[in-house]
Amino acid sequence: LEPFLSLEVADAFRFGEQLASDVLLDFIWIDFGARGRLDDLLGRYWPRLRQGGLVLVHSTLTNSLTREWLEAMRTRSELGAGKFGQFATLSLLELHKLFQNAFSIFQKRGPDFSEPVHTEFP
Repeated sequence: LEPFLSLEVADAFRFGEQLASDVLLDFIWIDFGARGRLDDLLGRYWPRLRQGGLVLVHSTLTNSLTREWLEAMRTRSELGAGKFGQFATLSLLELHKLFQNAFSIFQKRGPDFSEPVHTEFP
């Protein structure tokens, strides 16, 4: 998988500034307590996320601090407005864990977005 994946260990709030301007991201994993700064962090990378790209944010459903942010994102998704535009959301519980036991996935979509079709067979 090495040709397809890149793990970067860096300050998440500054790393995007180091990327070449033509770099688009397919997947972003946010797994730290950004809580009050999630909007800021996501806002920095959202323009670099390709259409159909995914952002995974850990510990969103059962943490009261990030749950408030998640509910605001769900409202934005329904409106399709604001700095994140159109996107889809999915949240999942990790029932085998007592704490930090959920995550949410956001898929960037826009007016020209459509899911690819790779086969004609049933």
